[in-house]
Amino acid sequence: MRPRNTSRPLGFHPGQHYRTVSEALILDMCHVAGWACERGESSPGMAITCEALECWIGMGLEFRPGADGARYFDPVEVLNFMKLAGLDGRQAFWTEHVVGTARRLVRTLESEDPRKFTVELRRKFNTRSVAAGTALRLRMPLPLTSDHLGNLEVRPHAVETNGIGTDVAVSRGRLEVRAQASDSDEMTIGATAMFTAVPRDPGREQPRSDLGAPDSRYLRQRDGLVVVSTRIATLANSLAGPGDDQLVAVRAFWNYCLDEFFQGAVHYDQIDIEAPGDWLLDSGWGDCQLVAAVFASMCRARGIPARILGGFYLYKARPTEHFWAEAWIDGQGWTPFDFGCWELSRGGRDTEWRDHFFGRLDARLTNQCFPFEFTGAIGVKIPAAWQVVQSTEPDGASVALLDVAGPLVYRDFVSVVD
Repeated sequence: MRPRNTSRPLGFHPGQHYRTVSEALILDMCHVAGWACERGESSPGMAITCEALECWIGMGLEFRPGADGARYFDPVEVLNFMKLAGLDGRQAFWTEHVVGTARRLVRTLESEDPRKFTVELRRKFNTRSVAAGTALRLRMPLPLTSDHLGNLEVRPHAVETNGIGTDVAVSRGRLEVRAQASDSDEMTIGATAMFTAVPRDPGREQPRSDLGAPDSRYLRQRDGLVVVSTRIATLANSLAGPGDDQLVAVRAFWNYCLDEFFQGAVHYDQIDIEAPGDWLLDSGWGDCQLVAAVFASMCRARGIPARILGGFYLYKARPTEHFWAEAWIDGQGWTPFDFGCWELSRGGRDTEWRDHFFGRLDARLTNQCFPFEFTGAIGVKIPAAWQVVQSTEPDGASVALLDVAGPLVYRDFVSVVD
């Protein structure tokens, strides 16, 4: 198995302008992936993480030296280099620690019973570039109720705005705060969400609402990242073969995505948005959202309704942001397919884990269901080029979206309390 374009072994065009994330943040990002149950620089895992980073540098991982002698990295480059080194057998941090941690986290939610959760959610916005007095409409996604997430109660947090009045509204899948920018450089909104999440399992009787006819718009040939290009349609037809057996088709698409794509991180500013699936076929690397989109595109090419969902894994030690796909299977309803199995199975190699989330999911916080239920404009400008870095927080984790030049755009904090 190898990327389709061997001139880009990490799936993207590297550049110094991407290497803007501090070494401390990079180490924290790797540490939370490999040692989610350990906290702080004093933990034994941090020493191993530091050794791994030095090993990757010795193997060719690049960085940008700062004027102060510090080292700055591209998180996409680091993640993909780590995984490629593990797959090639050159360095074992990913295979031993990251994959092992992911498997242990999955085991913590192994239950077919509904489970009650209390989750703290916050989003911190960088408002430094917004003049004081400017009207703001800030948004943050909230859990979406469904047959698999119910009994939802949302308690918005107070918003600190230096005495300036705010308007806080909770709607389906969204917290929206209208306020005026102050002299502060940042503004934080948040909520406590309490709900019951139900695992998805093929053996469980499906709710009746899951068995109704799907919206025909889930067959659209162009829908955000879901694009049925000529190449994708040709590939889907060749994989599915003759006949119209839906399960045969989705199994073929599943196997192809696990066998042919490395799953790490991508620079979205390099993707051809007109044909993102074609870009993935050429690069050989995709993240969870892009691979789910290509899977959905292949399904639609064969007349199978499909969509992308987003939210969080509800693992208390590491509540990670994530995307997965669902396809409509007649008689079964919306059926989930989570390509996190690529990492769980060490790149599709371990049969025990390869199909763990084929047609099933553990309890999840779903907060977006594309293309009809999503957060929309968040209230601050998203730059053309950006980075995402996950790091540890007391009792939780944070996911920061950074301008590729360095400044924070916004940071999401999530903590699974119960």
